[in-house]
Amino acid sequence: MRAIHFILLFTMGIGNFSFAQSPNMVFSHLSVNDGLSQNSVTTILQDSQGFLWFGTHDGLNKYDGTGFKTY
Repeated sequence: MRAIHFILLFTMGIGNFSFAQSPNMVFSHLSVNDGLSQNSVTTILQDSQGFLWFGTHDGLNKYDGTGFKTY
């Protein structure tokens, strides 16, 4: 019985240490109108220099914050 109480209190205590993401997060949609080779993106990666890489069926797209370059 004590073990159940301990486990219950422990799991409730861990919940106090987890935080949700900031509600002030801003997200912009990028599309073919912005230079993306295709709207259907299968993979996204951010490299060590901060570039975003988008993999689509029409090519690999590098986004530098202002525009795309397709490879």
